[in-house]
Amino acid sequence: MAKTGTKIKHIIVDASVAQKWFDENEIHSELAQEILQGHLEGESIIFAHQLFFYELTNIWACKGNLPEKIIILNFKRLKTLQIEIEAQTLADLEMAAKLAKKYKISAYDASYIVLAQKKKCDFVTADQKLVSKVNLPFVKTLQ
Repeated sequence: MAKTGTKIKHIIVDASVAQKWFDENEIHSELAQEILQGHLEGESIIFAHQLFFYELTNIWACKGNLPEKIIILNFKRLKTLQIEIEAQTLADLEMAAKLAKKYKISAYDASYIVLAQKKKCDFVTADQKLVSKVNLPFVKTLQ
């Protein structure tokens, strides 16, 4: 638990970070685990947007060779992590579209940036190309 009087840090993560919670063989999985551990110990709160679960589902079901049994176990574990999911408004999506065009990134990635701006916190991703493209101080990589 966080110490009394200690401000709890808010963090936005995307599926590229969350996937590392489920696969210790992924590069920088130990750094992703540290973020998760802070959340589980009450030192931080992890937020994501509505697409987060779809993106993880896509990684597990379509981008690898995971057996269905492992996917089901991943979902069971995911339910226990209590990730805070934030709904997106049309205004959020409008801002995401503007950022996507400005930085030539996907609207999905831009929507995480919008959420970080709204929550006034860091957005952590494993996507180094994204971090380099936007070059925003609150968009950070797992390195």
